[in-house]
Parts: sequence; C-alpha cells; structure tokens
Amino acid sequence: MFFFFFDIIFIALAVFLAFLLRFDGEIPKQYLEAETLKNTIILALIFTLPIFYSFRLYSFSWSYVSTSELISLAKAVFLSFLTLIVIS
Repeated sequence: MFFFFFDIIFIALAVFLAFLLRFDGEIPKQYLEAETLKNTIILALIFTLPIFYSFRLYSFSWSYVSTSELISLAKAVFLSFLTLIVIS
C-alpha cells in the first residue's frame, strides 16, 4: 500500500511537471480553467494504477529487485504511456 499511495502522488506530479515543461514553466489559464490538467491527472491515475497492479508491481519487495521486475516495470510504464496517448 505504501508504494501505491506514493505512485498516486508521483503520477500526479509527473503530469503536472509535464504540463509545466510543455508550456515553458507557465501553464496557460485555459488549461487550468477548463480543468484539462485535472482531467489528465485523473485519467493517468485511472489507467496507470490498474496497469501497474496487473503487472504485479505491488506484490514484491523492492529491496530484492531483479532484472525480471525491472522488465515488468518497463513494460507497465510503456503500456500505461501508450494507453494514455491513444486516449488523448
């Protein structure tokens, strides 16, 4: 559960920072007023967390990570990214 809650925080932060990076540090008001940023964060959470769970990223100890877990992590991140691009 610890990693799950931190993933919520870090996914939301990653989307926010992506918007900041895209708009050179100043997000236009139209994206804030139309709740585009908020909706994008919600969509990222709705799709990313179940994908991470289905790849069993929350079911092992991170102190004993092997190559197979890192490959699972890369696959989950890629699938999540691909899903969000298709939805966008």
